Amino acid sequence: MTEHRVLENDRFQLVTTSSIAQTLFARVVVRYDNGIVRRFSSGARVTDTTRVPQTKLFGLVGFPGVVERAQVVSLENAKRGETFVELATQDDQEEALQDILLQDYIHNNNQPSLGRYRNSLEGPGLERVLTLADDQDGDNPTSATFNATNTRRVLKAIILYWFASSDVATRAIDIRLGRGASAGTAYLGTLPTGFAGPNESMLWLSPALSLAADEEGLIFISGQGGVSYGVNNDNGTPAYHNRSTAPSPLPLLIREGETLGVHMLATSGGQEADKYSAFALVEEWLEI
Repeated sequence: MTEHRVLENDRFQLVTTSSIAQTLFARVVVRYDNGIVRRFSSGARVTDTTRVPQTKLFGLVGFPGVVERAQVVSLENAKRGETFVELATQDDQEEALQDILLQDYIHNNNQPSLGRYRNSLEGPGLERVLTLADDQDGDNPTSATFNATNTRRVLKAIILYWFASSDVATRAIDIRLGRGASAGTAYLGTLPTGFAGPNESMLWLSPALSLAADEEGLIFISGQGGVSYGVNNDNGTPAYHNRSTAPSPLPLLIREGETLGVHMLATSGGQEADKYSAFALVEEWLEI
């Protein structure tokens, strides 16, 4: 294992990037060259939920020595992908990092210890179900935007549930992928002057779901394991999308700073008494 030396007046720096609030402790054991063993603790550290790196300095090394043990411990029921930690030494004179002791996600099955290094984008991410619309009125179109600070996401699936009231005989519903709800936002880059409106900047349009009065149906779009497809289920009768004429765009990578809009609306006949909900399955990584 690599030897991690510290000098007099060095300190330790704990950096946390998190999407949840959880209580952490960082502990470091140093054996000074004179034989004295000193233990340092960061004390309780509650992570911020903004996905912005938060820094805590602790400890003050009294003599030159070697770090023998280091670990970050969580007291919460956390999942992989929610909190990324980095523990390093810092030169108190130059205020510069000298040596990274550990770097990894912290969760129930992983309390990172000395010598553990992992890039935040390595391995599987955290799968989340995001609510795009929750029991919305049918005459109220919803646009949801996929972006988050310091986060890389893969959009894997979208599902839209729709209940058709008896107010009108028929209505047509679809899902559209395109720019975000704000003018000028786009997926991959920015829109040029004069290029505005969700229709003009649409990336993908699902086949329409047609529902009669008092029917219920759904649109499901998936793209996992190399299989991408969509299905409209009209009152219990599924109709699979033709992959040649209506191929699924999923999975779709959304990096920090990019904006993907998902728009759900009734293109005709949508009524206030109609109700719909929509959800998305994403896999995400903290991008440090």
